[in-house]
Order: sequence, then structure tokens, then C-alpha cells
Amino acid sequence: NSNRTATELEAIIKEKDEVINQLKKELKELKKAYDTKLDIANREVAILKDNLCAEKRFKEEKENNTANLKKQAREAKKEIEKLAKANKALQNENKKYIKRLLAK
Repeated sequence: NSNRTATELEAIIKEKDEVINQLKKELKELKKAYDTKLDIANREVAILKDNLCAEKRFKEEKENNTANLKKQAREAKKEIEKLAKANKALQNENKKYIKRLLAK
């Protein structure tokens, strides 16, 4: 090894420099590909988070709507019962009125 000429050593150094430069180039490309994949993954995570939040909001709205509908149904039932009592009272009044008219 010690009896190599300066030209041979320069050729070896040049070859090693080329290998180093090629490795640097490949490393840059790998980093670029990694950054791209990381960016895509981050966007996908953001989309998933948005979807999860939207799903949660939808579920909460659905629960609120269900609760409101149940409340409205209870109120409607009370109103119907109240109207039914009033209707029954009016029917009784009508029967009494008809009896009085027929009694005359």
C-alpha cells in the first residue's frame, strides 16, 4: 500500500469522493421522500381528528335532538290529555243541554 503512486491515491480519493457524493444525494432523496410521507401522514391525522370531532358533535346533536323530541312528546301528551278532559267536559255539558232541550 505504501508503494502506491500519487496518481493512484488521487484516483482512490476521487472514487471515494464520488461514492460519498452519491450517498449524500441518496440521503437527500430519502429525506425528501420521508418528509413527503410525514407530511401526508400529518394531513391524514388532521383529517381523522376533524372527522372524530365532527362525529362527536353529530352524536351530541343527535342526543340533544332526541332529548328535545322526548320532551316535546311528553308536553304533547299532557296537552292531549288536557284537551281530552276539556272535550269530555264539553260532551257532558252538551248532553245536559240536550236533555234540558228535550225536557221542554
